[in-house]
Amino acid sequence: MAISILVNGTERKNYIEWKSFRKEDIITSQVDTLRFTTKKYGDRLWSPGINDEVIVYDDADKIFGGVVIEIKEQISASNILAYDVSCKDYTHLLDRKLVFDTYKDLEVKDIIEDIISRYCDGFTTNNVETTGIALTYILFNYQEPSKCFTELADLIGYDWYIDYDKDIHFFNKRIGEPAPFNLTDTNGKYIFNSLERIEDDSQLRNVVYVRGGEYVGDERTDKIGVGDGETKTF
Repeated sequence: MAISILVNGTERKNYIEWKSFRKEDIITSQVDTLRFTTKKYGDRLWSPGINDEVIVYDDADKIFGGVVIEIKEQISASNILAYDVSCKDYTHLLDRKLVFDTYKDLEVKDIIEDIISRYCDGFTTNNVETTGIALTYILFNYQEPSKCFTELADLIGYDWYIDYDKDIHFFNKRIGEPAPFNLTDTNGKYIFNSLERIEDDSQLRNVVYVRGGEYVGDERTDKIGVGDGETKTF
């Protein structure tokens, strides 16, 4: 395994304090993060900047893509500056512009493609599925594109995420997407001694009782009509 860390296209792995390197992947639309520390001293003159693009490779596999969103600078020793760097995946770039628009009688895929083309430069929709579902009406009132996609997904039982090539994946979560790899005893995709299997019958039940109730309120009539200049409450 050979790790490569490109910052704005330049290799910077030799500047990384490797004990500080932390990458967190969260499935679907949740944001992936990356954290690391680098130090500046002597002839090590590089320092990170806000909105720097960070791409991490494991051999040929791209395992992170995003931008620097926070830098904490401190003096760790005489003439040594330490930078604690926090990165966020490409969702940060996706949400640079807010969506203010209405869509009527459009297929969900068409709505997503329109948002990407008008508000999200540099992103693609190669993995947005055709849902066959058209929405009669939906309004986005100055919302981040990621929130728009989540709202669309929740309406129709789908899910979505951005991959590290800035492509949108929008898919039926009941079916899901294929896993990136399988686990076997020999393919080197898991730590051998980490596999653990637990059986637990503490939640097993032979009978389940469901209790409920019903409440009947007083009958109510609402008056709706044209104002008469005197009535103040309807």
